[in-house]
Amino acid sequence: EGGGFARHVLGRKEAADAVRLRVMRAEHFVLFADASFGADDLFTFALAVARRDVPVRILTSASGMMAPNPLGATVGVALSAELRNLASVQGLNTIEVRVAAEDDADTHCLIVDDNVWTLTTTFREFGERRGLMVRLPDPDPVRHQLLALWDRATPLDQWLPDVSGREES
Repeated sequence: EGGGFARHVLGRKEAADAVRLRVMRAEHFVLFADASFGADDLFTFALAVARRDVPVRILTSASGMMAPNPLGATVGVALSAELRNLASVQGLNTIEVRVAAEDDADTHCLIVDDNVWTLTTTFREFGERRGLMVRLPDPDPVRHQLLALWDRATPLDQWLPDVSGREES
């Protein structure tokens, strides 16, 4: 699938299209693992799933969610707000975001069903900087590791109040 293991991408639009093409074909499951996945990535990539019964999971990191957002909030607050807005739209996939501990979340991977691709940049930077998207020939070890990390991670809406409480102390 996807014309081989590695894909050379020239620019931002072609890079986004390459990711969206893989996501669009999902039949059972999609997981984005990116320490700095934000609201713009949500619209660029996560909403590309064609089948509405396919759940979309986003695994990110605390530092990525605490980074400033151009609109003044943090990336995590902006992402949470967009997810709440999308929750009212009928016919969209279920989208769930979890925040992993720092040491575990420094990866840029895409899982679509039984396939795993790794990116050499964040999803946001893919196509803006030199990078590769490579389909792993043996995806099982990475898929199992990412799913285990998902299981240990905290849902974004639980993580945000916990972080706010610690910042106010």
